[in-house]
Amino acid sequence: MAQPNSRVSAPIDKPKVDLRARKIQQRKNHILMVAARLFRERGFHAVSIDQVGTAAGMSGPAMYKYFSDKGAILSALLDRGISIAIAAFEAIDNEGLSDLELLKERVRVYIEFAGEVRDALVVAVREANSIPEWYRDDFLREQRRIREIDVDILMRIRPELSKSEARYICSNVFQGLISSSVYLYPADTPMRRKRLTKMALAALFA
Repeated sequence: MAQPNSRVSAPIDKPKVDLRARKIQQRKNHILMVAARLFRERGFHAVSIDQVGTAAGMSGPAMYKYFSDKGAILSALLDRGISIAIAAFEAIDNEGLSDLELLKERVRVYIEFAGEVRDALVVAVREANSIPEWYRDDFLREQRRIREIDVDILMRIRPELSKSEARYICSNVFQGLISSSVYLYPADTPMRRKRLTKMALAALFA
C-alpha cells in the first residue's frame, strides 16, 4: 500500500504515445524521400545533412534528432526500400498459381516497386560503395534472400538450369535489366511497364 506522500506514476496514455511515434515515423519518411531525391540528383557526397534538412523543411540541428549522419540516412533509405519490396512480394496471392504465373507476378510487382521507389533504387545502384560498412552486409543479405526466391522458382520452371546459371539469369534480369531501365528511363506509363515486363520475361526464358 502506497504511503500518502509517495509518488504514483501516471498511467501511460497509449494513444498519445502511438500518435507521437507515428508522427516521428512520418517525419523520418519525409526526410528519406527528400534525401533520396537529392542523392539521385546531386550524388551522395555532394549533399550535406544540413542541405537535406533545409529541403525537408527543418534546421540542420533538428535533423540529428532523427539521423546521426548521412550514412544513417542512406542505410535507412535502403532499408525502407527493402521493406517495401518484401511487403510487395508477400502481398502476392499465390494461391493456385503455377510457378510460371508466380514468376510473372513477381516480375510485375518488382517493376511496380522499382517505379515507386525510383529515387532510392537509383541511389542504391549508384552509391553502393557509400553504404556504411555496418549496414552493407545486412543489405546485401536481404537482397540475396529476395533474389534466391526467384532463383528457386526459375529452376522449378527450367530444371535444366544449374543454381549458378539461374542466379546469373535472375541477377541480370532483376538487378540488371529492370533496375537499370528504371535508372535510365522510369517505367511511368502502362505501356512502358508492359514493354519492360515482356523484355524481362523474354530474358528469363532466353
